[in-house]
Amino acid sequence: QQDAAAAGYPITIMPTFNTAASGDATVDAIAARTIAAAAPGAIVLMHAATASKDADALSQIIAGLRAAGYGFLTINDVSAP
Repeated sequence: QQDAAAAGYPITIMPTFNTAASGDATVDAIAARTIAAAAPGAIVLMHAATASKDADALSQIIAGLRAAGYGFLTINDVSAP
């Protein structure tokens, strides 16, 4: 077993909030929990599996985070030296 750096990955990205913890929550509940968990620099892990409602909650999450003053960056943006 190798660590990420030994495998050629210079950085490891870990989420701050995982929407899977929302279980069988409604779209509104997923959005509310995700927005409530927001913090500067947070990384949200969302899921695209068939049973997931994350994709349906995404527009609410984006609107709520923008309304709260948050913006969005790519992993490349936040990991650049």
